[in-house]
Amino acid sequence: MKHIISLLFTMVIMQQLYAQVTSDVYTGKNFVGEQREKIIIQTNQQLYRKGDTIWIRCHLVDGATQIPSTSPEYSGVKSKYVYVEFHDCMSDTLVHRYKIKADSLGVFANAIAIPDNIKEGYYMLVAYTRWMMNFSDKNYGYREIYVMGDDNMNTTSSVRDKNLTVQIYPEGGVLVPRHIQNIIYTIMDSQHCPKKAEVRLVNKGNDSIVAYSHTEYDGLGQLYFCPEEGQHYCLEAYTDSGAYGRYDICNSIKDGVTLQIKRRKSLVLINIVSQNYDISKLQLLIYNNGCVSAIDTLEDSVVLSSDTFKKGKVTFILMDSSDYSILSTRTIFVK
Repeated sequence: MKHIISLLFTMVIMQQLYAQVTSDVYTGKNFVGEQREKIIIQTNQQLYRKGDTIWIRCHLVDGATQIPSTSPEYSGVKSKYVYVEFHDCMSDTLVHRYKIKADSLGVFANAIAIPDNIKEGYYMLVAYTRWMMNFSDKNYGYREIYVMGDDNMNTTSSVRDKNLTVQIYPEGGVLVPRHIQNIIYTIMDSQHCPKKAEVRLVNKGNDSIVAYSHTEYDGLGQLYFCPEEGQHYCLEAYTDSGAYGRYDICNSIKDGVTLQIKRRKSLVLINIVSQNYDISKLQLLIYNNGCVSAIDTLEDSVVLSSDTFKKGKVTFILMDSSDYSILSTRTIFVK
């Protein structure tokens, strides 16, 4: 009878432990109840020249709920420092490592000077905390930039026309509310010549400026922002000579799903950004060198190795398996 009572007591304890572990896994926590951290990294632009300054900003959020660490609803560990590594993508080497302390608002922001003797090419900024090193690196912050050589300096001519044509290209095709996303834009005159311009993103509802930017190369530029549901925005461009153009982007904001692609060394990080969409219906198709493969997207992120792809273009297609409609596409190039 003593053995039976002991066995029943052990089974009850094991069941309670299993329930606790299952709950922690479901909420994105580890087995001791601490929250998983995730970093979103932003820079003031993506194209740089030698000697330029990279203005960097890192946002620490909860890995499961996406609640920012600056929110009063955030609970658990708050790291005081973020480490940012500057990697050379071609040689797969670490160029420099920086340590950034959180300010009084809990935001990690600083400036990184690009050396004058650095070579032209792609570089990767990788942000993480000490606590994040205990887990997978998929929640690290990644940001790819390009440093131009001396032969790629922008030498656009003076503006002859007062009207600018502004076009936007949201990453993945559409902008999804309440998610930080990237917009590529082009600025051209009436003769379809690229123009150097200052750009600002304006919330038309309260006439406030959401973000500043400027063209980086041949009329091209980019900016990050988090569109709010029900708000309307426009992108305004100005040149030194007084030319002006604008683009209303409110029609690009809607509930749905889109793809974000990031690369680090030999890894391809695929994030599925969704709003009011059942991701269980999604299927990710990969087209490479005449071959098509499919992945059922049970989670909102997928990590693949670029070594599995053949040289050339790799196209990722996000499809709704219920009606076979294409929702978003992205393309990368594998050397």
